[in-house]
Amino acid sequence: MDVQSLNDGKSKIVSMTRGLPHVYAHLGEYLASRVLFTTDEPLAFTGYHNELTGLQMRDLGYKIANALTAKVVAKPNTRVIIAKRNHGDYFFYTHSLIAAGGVAVVVNAKIGWSFTERVQQVSGAAAIITDADTLLRSADDPDLHRLMASGVRFWVTDRSIERVRAAFPASARLDHLWPLIEDAPATPVPERDFADDSPLALFHTSGTTGVPKLCLYDVRTTRESWKPAASFSLTESSRRMTGLPCAHAIFFIAQTGAFLGGAWTYLPSRFDPRAWLSAMERYKITYYLGFPYTYMRMAAEDHTQYKLDAMQGWMSGGDTAHAAHVEKFKKLGAGELKLGPIHIERGSFFINPYGSTEIGGGAVYYFSVPGQQALPCKVGKPTSGIGGAWQCRIVDKNWRDVPVGQVGRIVLKGEYAPQGYWNNDDLWFENRFDGWTWIGDVGRMDEQGFLYFLDREIDAIATRGGNVYSLEAEEHILAHDEVMEAAVVRRRLPGEAELGEAIALIVPKGYLVRDAALRDWSRLEADVLAFANARIAPGIAAVRVVALDELPLGVTGKVLKRKLRERLDAEVGGAPHQRSA
Repeated sequence: MDVQSLNDGKSKIVSMTRGLPHVYAHLGEYLASRVLFTTDEPLAFTGYHNELTGLQMRDLGYKIANALTAKVVAKPNTRVIIAKRNHGDYFFYTHSLIAAGGVAVVVNAKIGWSFTERVQQVSGAAAIITDADTLLRSADDPDLHRLMASGVRFWVTDRSIERVRAAFPASARLDHLWPLIEDAPATPVPERDFADDSPLALFHTSGTTGVPKLCLYDVRTTRESWKPAASFSLTESSRRMTGLPCAHAIFFIAQTGAFLGGAWTYLPSRFDPRAWLSAMERYKITYYLGFPYTYMRMAAEDHTQYKLDAMQGWMSGGDTAHAAHVEKFKKLGAGELKLGPIHIERGSFFINPYGSTEIGGGAVYYFSVPGQQALPCKVGKPTSGIGGAWQCRIVDKNWRDVPVGQVGRIVLKGEYAPQGYWNNDDLWFENRFDGWTWIGDVGRMDEQGFLYFLDREIDAIATRGGNVYSLEAEEHILAHDEVMEAAVVRRRLPGEAELGEAIALIVPKGYLVRDAALRDWSRLEADVLAFANARIAPGIAAVRVVALDELPLGVTGKVLKRKLRERLDAEVGGAPHQRSA
């Protein structure tokens, strides 16, 4: 593969995305006979299974869009929530709502109905597209019942709706979407005359605070975000695997871009590290895009059991992957990589981005190749060119630049960033100034202009010996051969309002089967403590071994450090936490 091909075919990508975020026509026109979509769980529609060509994707998208136009999207810009099981059909429901004239409000149903209820209140959504599994597993949830009692319509996508109707009050507005789609024509919906500021979709941030922040993706942001995503498909012979929650903004950006670029994509629904590595071998995957959590879990597996010679490149999405994991995956693959005059015969590259839902994808990328050590917390330089140019600065709390190498707030500016939170200008402009956006992170920049992402500001730990940045500390701990996952959090010191001590909670490799009795945890804790403090200015006060299911994880696999802090603070003056066995 020639990395310069990232810039090939730009005119085609630009023409396919100029002014028309409705992608179905392009799939049928350019990519009619090519298989583009493969999933591990079949689609529910008659005649459509788990593998679709571009033409089939177009026709199914038209059918869904026509059904939504007839019954769900009552007027232009009607907001409709999509909250269902994780499946690639999120792609169709999102784009069909856009084609029908609505605004897709995309929600990860795993966060729960309390959060979804607040999303509905903020967005003013008139309806919710969901499925039987999502509803029935919450049949006794008071938040769901309260939402139903409010009069919101629920459109159920399954072939049968009888079990759902039997489980909920007769007053609930439960409607059956599946037969409407079955009977709808596979003909184009009326074309929309999109403007740059036409609203297309709302994506919530991770949901860890409980307060819905719905980022508005308009035509301009969406179109420009698709361009680099399509470029990353590289060639039409690429075989991609996407390991992202389908309700995330990065899925909307990256997967649409992959389809526009003509890349065949495998979209698994349920994460299992061994099953996913086997799928990479079986399908001869050349590029994988996934959340850092998937890399962490797959990095703990024995890679010698899988033949991954077809792999050429990896990319993280939704957050930045740890350097220790990046290095493991760069060793896999046997394709030739050419960077100008430099040829590397074995291994694969890794693209590690820095960005957020508020930014509209990655604003900073780090391209790492075999033979080039991935440095902890180093996330690259701002992007430029296709998809717009980004700028980055490090500032203090008054938005003044700090000296090179000094830690401060990371602020970004890009001409195609999302323009606000839906229905919440006050919160949006709280962390924006003169076009610059702060998304809550701190870091530093070196003399060559490379950005180092050190922590969320709220997670940084002020100790008596100075600041400990949790992401930086975790990077060093993860370099230990026996550690699979690490979370460094603050434990409050008695009598101190601000100062604390840094506690590292680690998950050893193999500690997924409750094998505590077989391991010398005290020895490992002492070893990791010494290992960590030898690599970062001494600042880790203690290390504890915990099982993976003791680390509270959000729906994207991020550790909820707020909950860990609450648990550790409760120990101050109380009984110490007991390691589970």
